[in-house]
Amino acid sequence: MESTKNYLIANKELWNKRTAVHVASDFYDMPGFLSGNTSLKSIELALLDNVQD
Repeated sequence: MESTKNYLIANKELWNKRTAVHVASDFYDMPGFLSGNTSLKSIELALLDNVQD
């Protein structure tokens, strides 16, 4: 079980590091996303249920 716990901790740390790089990237347009913009196409949006809180 200890090796699984260590794996999960290492995996989470890696994703946290990757997230920081992606959030800072212009590719993801975080300011636009946070203001309500979406990169999804109308057909994709039509397939989704409401995912807002």
